[in-house]
Amino acid sequence: MSLTGGNSSGKTVTAVARELGISSESLRGWYRKAKAVQDEGTPGELSSAECEELKRLTTHTKTRRPQRL
Repeated sequence: MSLTGGNSSGKTVTAVARELGISSESLRGWYRKAKAVQDEGTPGELSSAECEELKRLTTHTKTRRPQRL
């Protein structure tokens, strides 16, 4: 995996993480979140807006009780 989208240097995630003094796993997570915010995540991955909507709907559903006849 390389950070070529917003990184013109073409450095790998590992190289950039090493330069920043963080783990490559942390950088990968931040990168994926940034892509999701921009709706550029991998197919099937929810955007941040979609995640928030899912949380809202899940909470709403859990607070509603089934109506009995």
